[in-house]
Amino acid sequence: MQCLQNPHVSDCVLIDNDHAHAPDNLPAHHKLNRINYNTNLFVNPSWNLGVYEAKSPIMCFQNDDIQFDTHIYDHVVQFTQHTPNWGMLGLLRDACAHGAQGVHMPLAQQQFPNGVGRLFFVQRQNWIDIPAEIPINYGDFFQWRMQAKRQDNYFICNLPHDTPDSQTSRFFTHVYAQESEQWLQICDKYGIDS
Repeated sequence: MQCLQNPHVSDCVLIDNDHAHAPDNLPAHHKLNRINYNTNLFVNPSWNLGVYEAKSPIMCFQNDDIQFDTHIYDHVVQFTQHTPNWGMLGLLRDACAHGAQGVHMPLAQQQFPNGVGRLFFVQRQNWIDIPAEIPINYGDFFQWRMQAKRQDNYFICNLPHDTPDSQTSRFFTHVYAQESEQWLQICDKYGIDS
């Protein structure tokens, strides 16, 4: 919850999909909006809900356990002030392969490996709800490609990061293979590159 300390972060929406196993030691904080559910909404519906609950015009989506240099928030604010036509900015697996421009942020070297994890920024007004039919592991792909149809996307090239507590992200290759046919059908339906 380091993000709560950053002055550029106006609010933090935490979609708690498993209240029975969620940490009870989260601090009470005026920026924290914790929404509890008794069932797992899964990632894409949680992201959609978070958009409607958030107050900030620039939203950040991140794993709850991702580790990275939190000064990135300061640099993202500067970037968005000097880049008028941007769709998404972040760490996305296939960004470079789909026409994203690389951005180097002036960050200190951290002790994190280049690992897995989600961290991306998008303007609230430009968010496109992720349809329920989108497989779990393709919500960020969908958003990335839909944004790219209207604006330029940017990939943060030099942000070492990791998700040490991740239960699923390290094993995504098998799941992607299972969902790839469904993803190709969705790309055809929405007119986006696969």
